[in-house]
Amino acid sequence: MIGFESIGGMMEKFKGFLMLIRLHNVIIACIACFTGYVVSARAIILSQHLYLSLLTVAMVSAGGYVINDYFDIDIDKVNKPYRPLPSGLFTPKFAYNLSMIFFIVGILSSIPLGPICLILAILNSLLMYYYSKRIKSLGFPGNMVIAFSSFSSILFGGLAYAQRVGELTYAAPSLLPGFYAFMIILGREIIKGIEDVEGDRIRGVKTLAIILGEEKAAIIASIIMFFVVLISPIPYITGLYDIKYLLTALIGVDIPIVFSITGVLRDARSFSPTARSMLKFSLFFGPVSFLLGII
Repeated sequence: MIGFESIGGMMEKFKGFLMLIRLHNVIIACIACFTGYVVSARAIILSQHLYLSLLTVAMVSAGGYVINDYFDIDIDKVNKPYRPLPSGLFTPKFAYNLSMIFFIVGILSSIPLGPICLILAILNSLLMYYYSKRIKSLGFPGNMVIAFSSFSSILFGGLAYAQRVGELTYAAPSLLPGFYAFMIILGREIIKGIEDVEGDRIRGVKTLAIILGEEKAAIIASIIMFFVVLISPIPYITGLYDIKYLLTALIGVDIPIVFSITGVLRDARSFSPTARSMLKFSLFFGPVSFLLGII
C-alpha cells in the first residue's frame, strides 16, 4: 500500500510539474490557438486539425517554459528559490530532457498540418530555446521574440484551419487578433524590464529600461499598448465582429490597459508589478472577445 508520505510526495511533484510548465500560461496559449482557428473558420468546427494545432501549441509552449527554468536556475536560486529546480524538486537534467520531449512532440504533431505549420513549430521551438539561452539577455530583441511567440499561437490556429480547407488565405483573419496579442505582450515585456531593472543591470541585460531609463521605457510601452486601445473598435466598426466583441474588448482589454498605462506613467518602478499583473486580463480577454464576436 502507498503511505500518506508517498502520496504527499507525489502531490508535491505534481504541483511542481504544473509550476514548471506554467500550466496557466499554456492554457492561455491554447485559447489563443483556438481563437486563430475559429476566427479563420468563422465558426467552431471540431476537427483533427484543431486538436493537433492545440497539441502543438501546448507542447512547444510548455517546452519553452521548462527550458527557461533550466537556463535560469542560478538566477532563481537567488530570486525564486521556491521554484521546482532551485528547490531540488526536479533535477536540471530532468528539466532539460523534459523540454526536449515537449519540443519534439510539438514538432511531430504539426507534421500532419502541412509544411507551413511544421516550419512555424520548428521556428518557435528554436526561438524558445535560444531565447532562454541567449536572446533573453539582449533585452528588447528578447521582448520581440516573446511577442512573436504569442502572435504565432494565434496564427498557428489560423494556419491549421487554412491547411484543412486547402487555401492559405483562410488564415488571414487570425492576423488581426495575433497583431493585438503581439502589441500587448511587447508592451508587457517592456514593463517587466522596468520591474526587473536592478537585477537586469547586475546580469547585464540590455532592456529598454536599462538603455533609455525607466521613464522613457514606460512611455514607449504605454504608446504601444495605447495603440491597441485606439484600434480595438475597428473590428466592430467594419462589421467583422458584433457587439459582444466590442463590449468584451472594452471591459476586458481596454480598461486594464488604460489602468496599467496610467499607473506606469505615474510611477514606473513601483507600479510595474501591478501593471504586469493587470495586463494578464487583457491577454485572456483579447482572444475571448474575438471568439464571442463571431459565435
